[in-house]
Amino acid sequence: VVVVRYGVHASGQLVRSEIMRSNRDKETEATALASLRKAAPFPKPATHLVRHGRLELSETWLFNNDGRFQLRTIAQPQMDQ
Repeated sequence: VVVVRYGVHASGQLVRSEIMRSNRDKETEATALASLRKAAPFPKPATHLVRHGRLELSETWLFNNDGRFQLRTIAQPQMDQ
């Protein structure tokens, strides 16, 4: 499990990202940060969610032993079925 906190500008650009919870595996942490950067730019966030010009978020990456991952927000609906 790797948790990343990140900020998205009102325009949808990724403005910052940091590891909030580490699994002490630098490779998986780098994968999580790289996948976030690759996904940018994001859709513009709803204006009521933006504070000080950006939206602050966090996401959890769930890694398998083979290095594959899934985002927790996506995994939860699958587990509920």
